[in-house]
Amino acid sequence: MKFKEILAALRGDGGKDDLGKIAAAMDAESSELSSIIRRRGELPVALEQALLDRDFATHEKLAAEAAHLDLRERAATARIGVLEGRKKAAEDARQAAAIVMMQKRFVAQYSRVKKAAFELAQANADAAALFDEAGTQFDGGIVARNFSRVSFVGLPLRDGVTAWASEMDAAMNGMIVRRPATPPNPPRTAPLSPAERRARAIVAENAHALPGVPRGPVAITAPHGAVLDLDAPERVPAPAPAQKRRAPRRDTPGEGQVLVTILRSGVELDGGIVAHAGDEIAMSPEAARELVRSAAADYADAKTRSEVPNA
Repeated sequence: MKFKEILAALRGDGGKDDLGKIAAAMDAESSELSSIIRRRGELPVALEQALLDRDFATHEKLAAEAAHLDLRERAATARIGVLEGRKKAAEDARQAAAIVMMQKRFVAQYSRVKKAAFELAQANADAAALFDEAGTQFDGGIVARNFSRVSFVGLPLRDGVTAWASEMDAAMNGMIVRRPATPPNPPRTAPLSPAERRARAIVAENAHALPGVPRGPVAITAPHGAVLDLDAPERVPAPAPAQKRRAPRRDTPGEGQVLVTILRSGVELDGGIVAHAGDEIAMSPEAARELVRSAAADYADAKTRSEVPNA
């Protein structure tokens, strides 16, 4: 299977034969992976022999081949994982379509049964009414000798059919879940998971390393249906906007107060007020002395420092 066809299966471009193309791509990748593993098992012996023969050029070539095989193995493993997800999604879609088709057949058959049940109930009621009409026109002996009851006593009446149809209508309406129309590959809005980032990097690296692989943007579909654009930059959430800082507080000390400068933000003052670094706040000498001792504030000027006892 050509690599372009494998990429088509990875993208989900198989159309009606999507599941078949995915299975073929998985077989091709599994075969490729087996040949890579087999060749990697042969390389250690060849590398050792090249060293024994002091054939360093061959040893370097074999080491490069081993590195290249390692890359191909990782890429094939990643692609198989993606294909398995695509296969599961395609199988689920096929089963969902089959369920919907069967549900439509059930609804159509119920419509036929419902129509026939009402017609039968009506015909049976008409037959019973006809026999009753004969009884009103002739006496019992004449009716018994000349007419037969064609209505069937065991059949449900129209009211019973109506009750049954009401329950079945609700069941039929709830049977088919109406799904909103969505594009086959909805665009991803959430950041990529670590596993998806690794798969994206491996497939992209391998796509440029293997011969005959087309270069340019390559998009694959992850197992849960999210589109992975291998050449698109990862989405980084925008940083939260910085909160606007208020202007520093500048108090004027009153009688019996001293002025201190807050040295760190988050200092809680009396009254539940939270001070920020740089605020100049007027307070009692005792409160100021406690803040200065805890290194949360300092006196606004040297004169105040010398005047406050035990400052």
